[in-house]
Amino acid sequence: MATDSSSSSSGSSVVVVVPLPAQGHTPALIHLSRKLAAEGFSIVIVNVESVHRKIAARWKCSPQLDIRLESIPFTSLIGEQGLEIKCIISDFHAVWTTPVAQKLGVPQVCFWSGSAAWALIDRHVPLLVDLEYIPVPGCSLRGEKMISFIPGMDPFPALDLPYYLQEFSKVPVWSLVAKSQRFNNDKWFIANTFEALEPRETQAMKQLLGEQNFLAIGPLLPLDQEGLEQVVSLEEEELGCLEWLDSRPEGSVLYISFGSLAVLTQEQFMELALGVESSGISFLWVIRPAFLPQGDLPTMEFFQGFRDRMVAEKRSIIVPWTPQKRVLSHASIGAFLTHCGWNSIVESVWSGVPMLGWPCHSDQNLNLRLPVESKGIGARVACSSRRMEVVHRERVRAVVRKAIEDGGEMRGAVRELRDLAVAAVVEGGSSNRDMATFVERLRSL
Repeated sequence: MATDSSSSSSGSSVVVVVPLPAQGHTPALIHLSRKLAAEGFSIVIVNVESVHRKIAARWKCSPQLDIRLESIPFTSLIGEQGLEIKCIISDFHAVWTTPVAQKLGVPQVCFWSGSAAWALIDRHVPLLVDLEYIPVPGCSLRGEKMISFIPGMDPFPALDLPYYLQEFSKVPVWSLVAKSQRFNNDKWFIANTFEALEPRETQAMKQLLGEQNFLAIGPLLPLDQEGLEQVVSLEEEELGCLEWLDSRPEGSVLYISFGSLAVLTQEQFMELALGVESSGISFLWVIRPAFLPQGDLPTMEFFQGFRDRMVAEKRSIIVPWTPQKRVLSHASIGAFLTHCGWNSIVESVWSGVPMLGWPCHSDQNLNLRLPVESKGIGARVACSSRRMEVVHRERVRAVVRKAIEDGGEMRGAVRELRDLAVAAVVEGGSSNRDMATFVERLRSL
């Protein structure tokens, strides 16, 4: 078992933290681990070997914090002299920790990495299945069917259900229903959201699970530049883009990123590229190698020509990965074209940057509706919510120009929400109070 530690946890009771091994889930739990270590807890962060190696290679942490990095399997920790596991905090989707917690006889705390609205929907998956709002194999989803019985949420069409609930060929019903049992079985739920972002939804979850059993402790982000530089990424970051941003006027750059998993079709990639190019707006675009259709020669030839034109014009750059939190906090960023992953939304709100939503998978379509559109902090790029609809270059060009050149209303709304996010995490704020409650209850174990 590979090990890397900031200090020794031997001889003390430890909190085991298990992220889902994905870029959109791991960093927030690492930041939570640092906050708990600052409260005096001994933390062991456990990952699969491949992710463990990446984190260990880039690890930056004060030696005063008792945080240790381990790789699976972590049950052998029990055999170490004097080591006692206080509890396990695991990502909701890391379902393999439940039998381990049961075997050890220790409480399990669920970390919810998404929105409270998404939690409400997942909490009601068994009912959605029973009432046939979620299709069974062989049936198609009737997108016009309205869902009106989920507390804390206005009626919404079934097309706004998270994408994975609409794709039963990929996710079997039994696994979704089984996973939802964590709402009933885990000791507490802690979520990377904050009350002002989702007031009705967080209150509804508190009413369902108990006022002190659902704790909204977000945004789980560093508060200062030094903290931003300590953020751990699972991908190699291109830091040169920060120097390029320094050369651009304030609010003039469109930042484009579809996260670590999304891919576009050949047609859609070309339409998007030609749309942003013809807009005349400077952009910083994250294009991972896997973002493009692999082995597709016409796409690769188009991409090479597109990239060469951007290099020649010197008004835009393309990189494989960025330090996203530092990019979004840069003064030159005027808008963020995003896949609407929850981390990206929280980071954009924290930085006061309006969003152009282009959801691709998972909960991202829900995130675009709540809170991006509902709060007026961004706009939808596509003309409708239908997933497979191709967004043409003319639409892309118009939406991008409006956001950068005439997006004052969205900027004002997101900056107001940014102030509320800051207020939530400082002393007396809603997330600060929920975090204090969690720390107090963790000490009582």
